[in-house]
Amino acid sequence: METGAADGGIWSPAMVDITLRGANGIHSWFWNPDQEKGLYSVQQLMKIYENSVGRNCNMVIGTVINPDGLVPETDAQRLMDFGKSLKDEFRNSKGSVKGKGKSFMIQLQEPTTLKKYVVQEDIQFGERVKSYIIKGQLENGLWVDGDKGSCIGHKRIGQILMRGKFIQVSLDIPVSKDVPIIRSFEVF
Repeated sequence: METGAADGGIWSPAMVDITLRGANGIHSWFWNPDQEKGLYSVQQLMKIYENSVGRNCNMVIGTVINPDGLVPETDAQRLMDFGKSLKDEFRNSKGSVKGKGKSFMIQLQEPTTLKKYVVQEDIQFGERVKSYIIKGQLENGLWVDGDKGSCIGHKRIGQILMRGKFIQVSLDIPVSKDVPIIRSFEVF
């Protein structure tokens, strides 16, 4: 079967396999001189990360090996810059919660503008969530819809679509295969 079956008997994680030198018309798995222009930018790598790892996939980045048997310095530096950017992007969680159940609430320390959320299921017990809804309560007391989706799995990264300063954010799971086990729900 070429597509997934949510209630299937076999689980296999999805994988996004890219070459670091896959930009600007270059798609090289093998070293060639003067192909540094093919390096994905840090911004491009961040987008690929959020659209792969942030959508319940594994991201594998292939690197070239130069004639000396090493990853070229420019490529290694790009990977280090990408790692730093990931750490910076997800360093300052504004609140988090975890546990079992169908409803989770993050109380914010003070009214806060939010950009992203990250939710992770504890997949050692399987992927249980079939739909979820993110909502936020503004400082004026009004609840607004933020985002929704059909699966979480290992990791789901989403944009906080609502604007304003929030005092709390909720994750509700209306449909699941079993009691959801949320490893982490964080807002940034």
